[in-house]
Amino acid sequence: QMNSPGLQAFIDKFRKLWEVLLPPVLYPGFTTNSLKNSLIGYYQDGFDKVPCDPGTGYICIPAETGDYVMLAAAIQGVSVPSGPDKGDRPSELFGYNTETHQFKMIHSSFIQYVTERFLKSPQLEQYRDLNMPSTGALMLLIVSAYGFITENYKDFSDHYYDKVMKLLVFYANHDMEMEGCLWKQLHSQKVLWLYQRQKKDMM
Repeated sequence: QMNSPGLQAFIDKFRKLWEVLLPPVLYPGFTTNSLKNSLIGYYQDGFDKVPCDPGTGYICIPAETGDYVMLAAAIQGVSVPSGPDKGDRPSELFGYNTETHQFKMIHSSFIQYVTERFLKSPQLEQYRDLNMPSTGALMLLIVSAYGFITENYKDFSDHYYDKVMKLLVFYANHDMEMEGCLWKQLHSQKVLWLYQRQKKDMM
């Protein structure tokens, strides 16, 4: 069972650390896979490039080895040398004049801690090498809680920015329903504030 005071203390310490590391600028979080899929899946909605002005930084979430390789290539200003993304040029994603301080990476130990202590899904038994907290779940613990799954998710589109209704589809790599239960519990215990939209708000 979750020990919310322990989680609250953990989040407070983590946020203080990130306040030092992250100045008040835009920091989108991503895995290489989620970034590429978003560029493909939301191209028609206008998401055809990653924000790349000087006031933007990037938080890489290491889901697999390729994320380390991509980040290293981005910092060095070279093409990806190996792996499934071999030949990709990070400069085309993040811009040609990015600086090292614009890139951050969530430590793998933090991801493991959150997975094992607070988001330990039953799916881990079957998909241990695949299942991990979603990108949004990890970012939620260091930023704010807007646009995250709530118990009435069926009333709304997959993403809050969708222009047309897209039903939320669950996959094995994330246990979104379990995450939603945790957000609601943390909200009720005032560990965080979760925006919970109602269908009537759309009328």
